[in-house]
Amino acid sequence: MLEHRLTLWDGAEEAASFASGMAAISTTLLALLQPGDVVLHSEPVYGGSDFFLKNVLRKFGIEAQGFLPTATPEELAAWP
Repeated sequence: MLEHRLTLWDGAEEAASFASGMAAISTTLLALLQPGDVVLHSEPVYGGSDFFLKNVLRKFGIEAQGFLPTATPEELAAWP
C-alpha cells in the first residue's frame, strides 16, 4: 500500500520501501551491478556499508574502490 501511494504522490512508475538503509543499499547495488563492475565510493562510509562493499560484493565478482573526499579530479582520473 505504501509503495502504491508513493507512486501516486510522486507521479512515479514504481516505488520501493525498505525496513532499513542497509536493505535499500544492498538491494539497489545488487540490482544494478554485474560481475566485473567496480563501485567507486567515497570514504569513510558507515561500517555496515563498508563491509558490504568490500566483502559481500567481492563474492559476486564486484570490486569496491574507495576514495578520500579530498581527492582531486586528476587523482580520480588516474585510478586504474
